[in-house]
Amino acid sequence: MKLLVSMCLMLVGVTAQFTPTGIKHRDGTFTQFTPAEAANVVVIGTSGVVMHDGKNFQYTLEMAANHNSLPLPAFLSSSQR
Repeated sequence: MKLLVSMCLMLVGVTAQFTPTGIKHRDGTFTQFTPAEAANVVVIGTSGVVMHDGKNFQYTLEMAANHNSLPLPAFLSSSQR
């Protein structure tokens, strides 16, 4: 359930990074996965996360830039961040 809540927060614009054991938020907090949630993660890629249960999570442009430690593209205005 924590995984679902964290993924929903990422979708509404809260930028974070997936790790194998949880989600590191930009404000420095960390949402720890339960053992079942951690075991459900198959791969964390450059553009999203694949789960064993068939669910896939696609990063937004901002999330992908943050996850891959890249700057945001110049065409993104501050209103789109």
